[in-house]
Amino acid sequence: MSEKPINSSDSQNIQSDILTLKQTRELVNKYHSNALECCKKDEYDKAIKWFNKALELDKSKPNLYIDLGITYSKKGDYEKAVTCYNKAIKLDPVGYLGYYNRGFLFKSTMKLNKAISDFNKAIEINSGIERVYIYRAILYKNNKEYQKAKEDIERALMINDKSAAALTQLGEIYYYKKQYELALKYFSKALEINPSIPDALYKRSYIYSQRKKYDLSIKDLDKAIEIVPNSRKAYYLKGAIYEMQKKYTLAIKLYSKAIKIDPLDGWGYYARGYAYMDIGETQKAEQDMLKAMKINPNSYKNNAGLAWFRATCLESKYRNGQKALKHALKACRVSDWKEPDVLATLAAAYAETGDFENAVKYIKKAIKIDKREIEDIIKKRKIMLETFSKEKPYRNKLEDDKS
Repeated sequence: MSEKPINSSDSQNIQSDILTLKQTRELVNKYHSNALECCKKDEYDKAIKWFNKALELDKSKPNLYIDLGITYSKKGDYEKAVTCYNKAIKLDPVGYLGYYNRGFLFKSTMKLNKAISDFNKAIEINSGIERVYIYRAILYKNNKEYQKAKEDIERALMINDKSAAALTQLGEIYYYKKQYELALKYFSKALEINPSIPDALYKRSYIYSQRKKYDLSIKDLDKAIEIVPNSRKAYYLKGAIYEMQKKYTLAIKLYSKAIKIDPLDGWGYYARGYAYMDIGETQKAEQDMLKAMKINPNSYKNNAGLAWFRATCLESKYRNGQKALKHALKACRVSDWKEPDVLATLAAAYAETGDFENAVKYIKKAIKIDKREIEDIIKKRKIMLETFSKEKPYRNKLEDDKS
C-alpha cells in the first residue's frame, strides 16, 4: 500500500494545529493560574469565571474540576462542588484527589458514611497520604469507634511521625476515652511541633485544670486567645477555671465575654447562671438558666442546670421539685444516663420531691460511674449521700468570692 505524500499545504496545516494546541494549553494554564490567584484573595466568583474560561477550552483535565469543586465548597455551594468532584472522578477514576476532596466535603456536611466510603477509595488508590487517614480517623472518633480511629492515626504517624495534626487526634482519642495521662502526652507532643493548635490547647488546659494546675491551664487558654482572639470557647473555659478557684467575679466577666462573642450559644448563660447561683445572685441565676434553655431546650447541660437550680436553690420561692425532676429526667435521657453530674442532679431533684429512696439510688450511681478524681466533687457527693440518707433535701451552699 502506497503512503499518501504530504504536500506543503498539509504541512502548514499540521504546524498550525500544533501551534493551536500549544496556545490552547498555555491559555488553559493561564486561566487556571488566574483562578487560583483569585482563590488566594477569597475572590471566589472571579475564580469561578476563570475556571469556566479554562473549561471552555479543555474539559479533559480532572484537576480543573477538582479546584473548581474546592472553590464552590468554600463558597458553600456544596451541590455544585460535588458535581465537579464527580466529573473529576469520571475523568480519572484511579486518581485519589477526586475521592479525597469529595470525602472531605461529605465529612463537612455530616454525610459520614459517604465520607468514609470516599476516604476508603482514596486510601485504596494511594495508601501513602497522611491526611486521608487523619480525616477518616476523625469520623471514626466522632462515631466513638476509638480503636479504628487509633489504627488510622497510627498509620498516619508511620507516614509522618512529626505530624502535629495526627498527634492532636491521638490525644483527642485518649481524651474522649478519659485516659487523660496519655491524652496529655500526645497533646504536649503535638504542641511541641506546632504551638498554635487551639483544640490541643483547649483540651490540655482542661486536663491541667482537673489536676489543679491552674497557672498552666490559664497559660494554654491565653495562647489559644492569642491565636483566635474571638474564641468563645477559650473565654468560657477560662471562666470555668476561675470558678474552680472560687473567683466568681472574674469567672462571670469571662462568661459575659463569651456571651458577647456568641449570644446565641447557651453555654455561656448556663455557666454564668451557676456562678451567679454560687454567690447568691439568685434572680440573675434564674434569668441565665432560662435563657440557656430558650436557646437550646434539648441540651442535657441546660436541662441539668435548670433542674439543679429548681432543686437546690437556697431561696424557697425559686424551688420546684416537680419541675426539677422533669428537667433532670430529660437531661438523663439525652445524656443516655451516663453523665455523673446529671445523675447527681437527678438525685437532688428526687430529694426535693421527697423521694429519698431514688435520691440515694442515683447519688450512689453518680459516685460509682464518676472516674474523675476531683477532691471537691468527691466531697460534695459524699455530703449529698449523707443528706439524702437522713431524708433531707440538698441545698446549694453560698461560696466566698475569692476574686
